[in-house]
This record gives sequence, structure tokens and C-alpha cells, in this order.
Amino acid sequence: MPLYIDNIKMPEPAIKGVKRQSNKVWDSSTGRSVSAYMNGSITEVKKTVSFSFAPLTKEELDRLEDVVSEKTAFHDIEYTDTDGNTILSLTVYFSDSSHTIYSAAKKQRYYTDYTFDAIER
Repeated sequence: MPLYIDNIKMPEPAIKGVKRQSNKVWDSSTGRSVSAYMNGSITEVKKTVSFSFAPLTKEELDRLEDVVSEKTAFHDIEYTDTDGNTILSLTVYFSDSSHTIYSAAKKQRYYTDYTFDAIER
């Protein structure tokens, strides 16, 4: 399942490593009335895509971190949906990323549990 950020190919997410969520955006007048009745309108439905990765080498981690943790606010991503046939494109901003530094094997350090969210602009 290829992942591109700003037209640069990134390491592929793990198997079951892409989770998509729909987020409703309510108008500014939304709230509960005195009688506790909910009022408001949904103005948009935006996507949040959560990515997680299999163990990464230092080079792979750096390639992702160079984009995900930079100061540029918005980025274009492309990834293949779960059916493998649909390429989805979104303009997003990124959440904070996190990872675990795993023990070195054969003098190569690996990083596990690397995750971040891409939130539709």
C-alpha cells in the first residue's frame, strides 16, 4: 500500500496500518438548548487517516520524520485505500509522531510503533 507525501514515496505502512476516520464539523451555533435538545448543523465531514508502520530503519524513520515533523503546515498525501484499487488524495496537516527505539540487531538500530495522524485540511 504505497504512501506518498508531497510526491515523495515513503516507507509503506504496516499490514492493517492505515485507519480512516470520518470527523463531523459542526457549525458555530451548535449546542444544547435549555431543554437539553441538541441544535446545530453539520457543515463538513473531514477525514483523519492514522498511519502505523512495521519496524523502520534509521533511514526510513528519518525520511518520514523530515516531513511529518517539519514546520510546513500543510502537505499533500496519496495512499491506496484498503481495496487496493482506489488512490485517495488529501491535503492534510500532521499530528505529533511517536515511536519506540528498539534494540539494535547486527549493528542496525530499528524503530517500532511509529505512528502519526494525517488530518484533512
